[in-house]
Amino acid sequence: MAQNLLLRPSGYYFRYIIRSCHRPLLSIKELRYTLSTSSRRLAGKKARAVAAKVESLLERLARTRLVLTDNQIRETIRQYVEEAGQEFSDSHLQFPPRNHLDREGGMSHLADEVAGLHSALANSNFTGKRFVYDGESFSGDIQAEVCSLFGLDATKVDRGDIQFLRACQAWTAATKQLYEDHLKRLHGEVAEPKRAAVPSEIPQVAKGPLVSEVVEPFLSDRSKRKDIEERTASGYRQFVQLFIDTMGDVPVTSVTPAMAVQWRDKLLEYPKNKTKVKAYRDCTPKQLLSMSIPPEHCLSKATVNNHLVHLSTVFGDLVRLQTIPINPFTGHELKTTQQSYNQFTPSDLELIFTSPMYDIESDYFKDGTRTAAHWWLLPLALHSGARSAELVQLKLADMAVIDGILTANIVEDKATGQRVKTASSVRSIPIHPRLLELGFSEYLETLKEAGADRVLEGIGIGGQKPGQRAGDWFNRYRQAYLPNFKAEKKTLHSTRGTFYSAAYNDAGMETRYLKQIVGHSEADELGAGTHYNKGASMEKLYSEIGKVGYDSKALDDLKDGWRLLKL
Repeated sequence: MAQNLLLRPSGYYFRYIIRSCHRPLLSIKELRYTLSTSSRRLAGKKARAVAAKVESLLERLARTRLVLTDNQIRETIRQYVEEAGQEFSDSHLQFPPRNHLDREGGMSHLADEVAGLHSALANSNFTGKRFVYDGESFSGDIQAEVCSLFGLDATKVDRGDIQFLRACQAWTAATKQLYEDHLKRLHGEVAEPKRAAVPSEIPQVAKGPLVSEVVEPFLSDRSKRKDIEERTASGYRQFVQLFIDTMGDVPVTSVTPAMAVQWRDKLLEYPKNKTKVKAYRDCTPKQLLSMSIPPEHCLSKATVNNHLVHLSTVFGDLVRLQTIPINPFTGHELKTTQQSYNQFTPSDLELIFTSPMYDIESDYFKDGTRTAAHWWLLPLALHSGARSAELVQLKLADMAVIDGILTANIVEDKATGQRVKTASSVRSIPIHPRLLELGFSEYLETLKEAGADRVLEGIGIGGQKPGQRAGDWFNRYRQAYLPNFKAEKKTLHSTRGTFYSAAYNDAGMETRYLKQIVGHSEADELGAGTHYNKGASMEKLYSEIGKVGYDSKALDDLKDGWRLLKL
């Protein structure tokens, strides 16, 4: 027990060197604790007791949490192949087929098993259930066989752990080879029992950094090459952490396309809004994946695709740096129904601008909770084509007069926290003549006199992303006063498509002017010339935007009701 004792000036310490097979359990090489004594005899007694408990705990933990190295897998499979091969050979000698039919039946069964094992390898599907793929099946339980061979507790082992999957792959490849050898015996070919033969399909030890070790370098490098918001960086961290929590913190070189597909399919069974549902809130990702969560509570295909895109971006950077040869997360996106926002029709505009928000006699208008910002939101969006996120962030300081024309400048400013969707979103939009008729200039002056900061001061910007509060308000309003809009996929964002259609189809606006107004890139048309294109003059844009109108009597008749509302 001397190897477990360490003498220090303060007394004896217990020292235990963690065996290599157990080190992944604790991520340390040794344990060291004070024994609170200077007596060697007493320290030795305490150390023996502690060592016995430590070894017992480690063995128990090893059975519930799989920790297998490539060498351990190879050695165990080597012994399995050698022993099973000998058993097949001896059994064939001692209990040969009784007749032709017996031999043909055995050959047919083995051929089916080989086909099933081949399909399991091809699809990396080692589930404990009877495996069937394209008509081929293996009648055994691969995962149960692996648990038995490696001494694992089948009720507690993590069946999604990458090391467990490697062991399943190795066992399946070895068993397929054993069955193929036995088929040769039944065909009359002599097949000697395998001696330490290991199938080539067994994976090698993967080299390279762990998944957890590449995130921060990726974000750091990305921030040097292009601006990245903390919200975006946090999203990358969360997506990568979920991969680690569900698939393990494995070397990046061991992440294969098959593993990416497996992760994708697991996410389809993962709950959305985990923290908002009490039943899921305190569960670990692995616990959640073991639950039978109703499909309506699970992540949508679009959300799962978003996870894949983020991981693909991280691993794509590793390909660029030649850390890995291929990106395992590309090409696995799920087919989804396109979530498009339908435009508002003329009849929709009639409904909107005769609804309580624009009826000064309605209880909704008079209840004192609505603001002038709520009144202006829809007219502004419909007559500018701007995103709601751009409008709610717009500051009074961003309003300017250019060439005699009142203009809204959409900017990106880290100092004020203003954000834009893309680089082309930074632009200047002339205020539509109809907005001026409704008193928009006076509205701005009223805001300035009141000491306001933003154009839509009465609507909050939003928590995680700008425009969230505006969208939430419209969704509530839609539910109460425009109930058919939800089923028709008409949201606040529909104003943008409605403006685009009115400008292009009805007003005949040229694409180059329209893209400049709505903030779309012209790179496809101009190529390198984009750098030199400064855009049309404000006078020209004002002339073009003034042509945009709507076939809506209610909108044409709209009066300046905003004056009756608080700011």
